[in-house]
Amino acid sequence: TDSFTVAGASAVSASAVTGGNTITLTTTGLTSTSSTPAVNYVAATGDVLDASVATNEVANGGAVAAADGVAPTFTANRTALNTIVLTFSENVDVTTTDGSGYTVAGATVTANSDPAGIASTITLTTTGLTSTSSTPLVTYATLAGTTVDASPATNEVGDGTSASATDGVAPTFTANRTALNTIVLTFSETVTSGGVDTDSFTVAGASAVSASTHKHIFYSSCELRCSNR
Repeated sequence: TDSFTVAGASAVSASAVTGGNTITLTTTGLTSTSSTPAVNYVAATGDVLDASVATNEVANGGAVAAADGVAPTFTANRTALNTIVLTFSENVDVTTTDGSGYTVAGATVTANSDPAGIASTITLTTTGLTSTSSTPLVTYATLAGTTVDASPATNEVGDGTSASATDGVAPTFTANRTALNTIVLTFSETVTSGGVDTDSFTVAGASAVSASTHKHIFYSSCELRCSNR
């Protein structure tokens, strides 16, 4: 564990030599998928020697930049009924904008934006999502996908990489006037309220509006009582 250091890593452990000339370093603390940290050998505490009779040790230092071979990852946020924004761990690029490579559970992906290698977000446009509360799984497939990072290595997003979209969609409602001064609102999902309030809603032609719900209760409809309608 003391033969090598890696810039930015708090701990480094080295595997046994494999194939005669390969050692795998396992690190702790690296968080960027695009960094190319410097790797140094520590001769004072290291024990890596060649297999010759001379048993020459690796030279101290080195500052060898690790090539970027790490695939970008992403998170997903559903910002509208059929819009999902993917945020990648680094800038990415695509060569198609028809949604190729992406699937969204319960929907069809019809388009994606092009970050052009200078941005880390891609917006997916879907059809078929109807619930304002669902958090569908977004999955990438390399067979059809073209999403790669903006590095010279152009590492592609890993096959099967997925993320559940967070719920960023506001609830909607419909209204049904059931009596002269009573309107029932039905919401697209379960919502909460602090109780009876007089300033959450307006009704055209009414001089006063109060919304009646039970305090702090979860519900999917509420009743508006109007005056001077």
